[in-house]
Amino acid sequence: MEIVFTDTDELRRYVQGVDGTMSLETLRPEFTLARKAVVDTVGEKVYLALAEENDAPVYEAIRMAVANYTMFKHLIFWATSRGNTDQQIYKYQYEEIKDEYISQFWAAMDTLLLWLDENPDTGEYKSSPLYQERQTLPVHDALEFDHYYGIDRSPYFYSKVLFLIRKIVKENILPRTGDLSRIEDASLTDRIKRCLCYHVMAEAVMKFDLTELPRSTRWDLTHEFSKTGSQMQVREKLYSNLMSEVNGWYTDIEEAVRLLRGSSDRVANSNEERNKFYATI
Repeated sequence: MEIVFTDTDELRRYVQGVDGTMSLETLRPEFTLARKAVVDTVGEKVYLALAEENDAPVYEAIRMAVANYTMFKHLIFWATSRGNTDQQIYKYQYEEIKDEYISQFWAAMDTLLLWLDENPDTGEYKSSPLYQERQTLPVHDALEFDHYYGIDRSPYFYSKVLFLIRKIVKENILPRTGDLSRIEDASLTDRIKRCLCYHVMAEAVMKFDLTELPRSTRWDLTHEFSKTGSQMQVREKLYSNLMSEVNGWYTDIEEAVRLLRGSSDRVANSNEERNKFYATI
């Protein structure tokens, strides 16, 4: 079963801005993109299973996600069609509508992913790469990430940065710390997680489209470049500020790990058989 809408009146239940000039046929290309956006996050099997959950709140969430992403992608065509009429919209209005659609899409996706965490057997979600990979990472979910860097507690954003978490852990964290499961110092573990989340956000700020960032981050960036007129300069400034913190923490982490290893080595080697003494603590 697919997520379908029978007419524009039904579509209007889930998204604002649908008017009489639109038809479902006109929106078909954008529906395809919306479906792909959801499937890319949860997988085909989960998507089809969710489409069967007619009585569950998540059914409304997935329809809202599809509807709002559809209108988000269609907005440019709708706005262009009004360009030569007395109903044309200003750029600031266009940006506000665009932000509203993407915010509604994110809210729906967050609801969907939270529901899946509580019902992981749906569509074999528990065996999906998204679910499985999270279990192997130092920061397991959006709530934990948000504890270290505010992402509006968004499971959807967390799902989008998993590849960055994996990359940074492999290339920047593990070479400095070794096996994280062997670190028993809670303070050091906390510092490592904070450093990881800040580094992820620094990378995301430079790599992601503005609409792919959490709403609070989007607003901060938008406010700043409305004053400077250069989105890239604002991104680069935030990246630089975040990486300044990150690099400082990496230095601290390296020193803490070195001290822990040195202490461990001294304890381990003090009572070797060749020594003529027996050390106690």
